[in-house]
Amino acid sequence: MNKKIEVEIYVQKKLKTEVTESFLTSSIILLIEDDPNIVRDILVLIPNTEYGKFVDCYGPHFVVDDRDYEYPIFTKFRNLEWLKDDLKSRLSIALWIYQNSLIIQDPQREFVRLLDYYQSVFQQALPALIKHKYIEMRTERHNLRQAISQDRKIAIPIIKATVAKLAMEISLLADNQPYPYKKWLPEVARNSHIGRTIYPLVEAFLGEKNGEKTITISEEIIESMRNFLSKNWLSSDLLNRWWLYLK
Repeated sequence: MNKKIEVEIYVQKKLKTEVTESFLTSSIILLIEDDPNIVRDILVLIPNTEYGKFVDCYGPHFVVDDRDYEYPIFTKFRNLEWLKDDLKSRLSIALWIYQNSLIIQDPQREFVRLLDYYQSVFQQALPALIKHKYIEMRTERHNLRQAISQDRKIAIPIIKATVAKLAMEISLLADNQPYPYKKWLPEVARNSHIGRTIYPLVEAFLGEKNGEKTITISEEIIESMRNFLSKNWLSSDLLNRWWLYLK
């Protein structure tokens, strides 16, 4: 069955038994997470004009946590102002989530217009985002050298994971794409233009146990990032003397 139809049927059969139908009819309804056979997350955005009444009826933290199916279906109820705040507070991740959501209904096309606006905000913010992430990655790689030199067994894998995460996030940003949260990051990054080069290095980096080899692979990651970022995003001085740009 078509996924959109499945969710529409679920709204009719389940959600309309939990929430007054008039609230649902006028709302934006999105399928924001569909991890097959694991979980489905639905977001219902009540119109701002109706949200006060909704909260009076159901409270500000009302959810439907449905465990009656073969895997959980979790439905959250918020309003459009909440969505704007979410996009402002974690622009890349939120934009990725909502751009990859399935629109079940958007009666006034408010959701579509909001996404278009925040896509333009994201494009304007890209240079600063990439600069921040690159400096953070170089800082963490510097910390990794010190941790390996002192054989800090717990710190090393923590720092390695942070370096890997930042490298994959930068690879997507440099492709003009928002990055997702950690659960989906490797899968999405490996299918991007730059990520196809970075991903095998990151995989080898995370799997390497030898300290010297770990540093060698990290240098390969840095060199690849420098090559990509020098074309459109960062100056050669920042790429090579990043410590001068620390705040």
